[in-house]
Amino acid sequence: MRYAVSDIGSNTVKMTVYDPEDGLLMPLLSQSRPVGLAGYRVAEDGRESLSPEGISALCEVLSDYRSLSEKIGCAVFRALATASLRDLFNADEVIRTVRKTCGVEIEIIGGEREAELGFIGFCDAAAGRFKWGPEDGLFVDMGGGSAEFVAIRGGCSVSRTSLPLGALKLYHTFVSGLLPTAEEREALASHVENLLSEGLPIPPFGGETLYLTGGTAKAIGKVLARRFSLPAGNMAEYSPAHFLTLSSELAAGSPSLFHRLGAWVPDRLPMLIPGLTVICRLLSRVGTTRVFTVYSGIRDGFMIDRLRKEL
Repeated sequence: MRYAVSDIGSNTVKMTVYDPEDGLLMPLLSQSRPVGLAGYRVAEDGRESLSPEGISALCEVLSDYRSLSEKIGCAVFRALATASLRDLFNADEVIRTVRKTCGVEIEIIGGEREAELGFIGFCDAAAGRFKWGPEDGLFVDMGGGSAEFVAIRGGCSVSRTSLPLGALKLYHTFVSGLLPTAEEREALASHVENLLSEGLPIPPFGGETLYLTGGTAKAIGKVLARRFSLPAGNMAEYSPAHFLTLSSELAAGSPSLFHRLGAWVPDRLPMLIPGLTVICRLLSRVGTTRVFTVYSGIRDGFMIDRLRKEL
């Protein structure tokens, strides 16, 4: 049976088509569209809702994805939403409208469940890199609206938490232009440090190895690969010094570097500094010596989890 799974994020809405064969997960097609739902949030009386324009944009992309999935023979289409919808005042209205307009049912994933699914997908991706499973450390899935943290011991998840440290959320909260000013960078760094100090006690959230996934983390990995002539892609390895050096260069405001970034990761440029701020503050806390970028997400974890339950 062929499945399509859509992941509704604060920045992008993605879909992956899977063809499970003999208990193995075979991704056939991936689509990604930068809808930018975070930009459609409106606040009233201290509560945030998705605007009618945002709901319409979401319906449009989900309708397109469902139509494509049907054309290629998918028997099941599932849509998952994370921080993009779960803290909205009108989340129920969004779900009802999408159901009526697109015939798509949205499942809103809680923070801990998001971390769990991301970790399941990560373990599958790491199987080809580490013979005995992932090394002890910390797995981080940095989305647009939140970041999920999983402490790893003996190849297993021993603690999970979710913090409002999504790169897009931080950008909208602290940055007034395309890039933060010196004062905005200072306020951003202080906010990140406070949330990490309060939300990630060490132990268990520490260790020599850090695994990063999510759109902004992948984009930063691509930049590191170009900037320092290093390998890129799934389970590519970097050192903490690479992240710290890039962060310092961005803070210095080199025009030539920003010009290259605009060519390398044009759709992620505003989120680079907020994302790097989280990563660099995290590196200073957890004692990391090795960093890997992971090309997997909750869609993969959802499908692996589903296959396990069906077998």
